[in-house]
Amino acid sequence: MSKHVIKNLFTKPRSLGFALSNYLARYPSVSYVASLTFIVVGFLVCYYHLAFYASWTISLAIRVYFFAAVGMSGIYYIVSSLHFGCFSLPSDISTLPSIVDFIYFSFVTVTTVGYGDIVPRHTFVRVLVLFQVLFGLYLVLKCTQTARDKRF
Repeated sequence: MSKHVIKNLFTKPRSLGFALSNYLARYPSVSYVASLTFIVVGFLVCYYHLAFYASWTISLAIRVYFFAAVGMSGIYYIVSSLHFGCFSLPSDISTLPSIVDFIYFSFVTVTTVGYGDIVPRHTFVRVLVLFQVLFGLYLVLKCTQTARDKRF
């Protein structure tokens, strides 16, 4: 990399995100390693929080929410890599999708926003998305139950 490119990475905040996304799209092996790491770490941290915390708090639910979304993004990336066409991606993603695209999709899914720019096209992926949405709703309901119980 030239000095100009390195300087732009650190002086323009947007450039760092674009450079990271382009790098991960160019080198799928890095995205594979990242996705496997996200799956293991995300779900282990979720399990730890769900198994060893007796009382629920909002911060606990946010942590579980975050790590579940990170773990699911790794699963989505691997499924997409193994079965081409199981996601309908926007036309502006000209290269192969990277793990960053599926992190975005996972967080949009777990928060039940659902923009519709990345759409699951395969039944298996739709079932995964359904479980993620239901898990997100479960966490929201668990938090509201905890808040209600503390109030009364």
